[in-house]
Amino acid sequence: MLDNEDQPLNTVPEVWLRKRKQVDKQNIINKRQQKEHQRQQKKSLRTEFVRADTLIRKRKQVIQESNRLQSVKRQSAKNALKDNQMGKLLLVVRADTVTNGRNIHKKVLSVLKDMGLDKVHSAVFVRTSPAIHEKLQQIRPYVATGSPSLETVRNLINKRAHTVVKGKRVPVSDNTMVEEALGDAGVICVEDIIHEIMNGDDETFDKVTSYLTPFELNKEVGNKNKVMMKKLTEQSEGERPRVNKDIDTFVSYYN
Repeated sequence: MLDNEDQPLNTVPEVWLRKRKQVDKQNIINKRQQKEHQRQQKKSLRTEFVRADTLIRKRKQVIQESNRLQSVKRQSAKNALKDNQMGKLLLVVRADTVTNGRNIHKKVLSVLKDMGLDKVHSAVFVRTSPAIHEKLQQIRPYVATGSPSLETVRNLINKRAHTVVKGKRVPVSDNTMVEEALGDAGVICVEDIIHEIMNGDDETFDKVTSYLTPFELNKEVGNKNKVMMKKLTEQSEGERPRVNKDIDTFVSYYN
């Protein structure tokens, strides 16, 4: 008979230990998910009370926004684009706090999405035309617009130019990818993109802007910059827009 010292130890295979550890870990995750699900269910069953004045205020906002859009439509002939403004380069930036908690009209949301401005602080280049002018009138309270300088265009392209490759948003980092995508339009480098945005013909401009995704600017600015932002914007009578006086300075705070 073997002594106690010579008896083999009762060991558990390492594979079983790993499986046991994985099962224990999964049980912990399942319990957390179950608790979270129960918490969400309790939250959904709570009765949310809305003050009457809140409902009245929201209804008034909807009516005001509908009236504004109707006014834009009625005055479309009066506010028609002048001949000397055709083809003017504009930078359109989706502003942040202009809504002041208001619900944006679904028609305005549709226009913002169509222009690539469905995200706050997104920006796009456009050239004025009757169709673009009409859209800008509709979304005027929610955007800042202005004619950018060459320096602003160059900074945006160099720092924030992105495109879509194989379904993924990637930065425009070298001239090779530009030439592969836009070489047939005579655009072979980043500097060509800047040139075409500033001075190119409408067809090439459309190809370049379609190649680029909307610019995503910084969402936060310092308190000192917020004070300066108020000086760069103004309220129009009867509306809530930010009409930009200096789009270059405006963008510099977010770029």
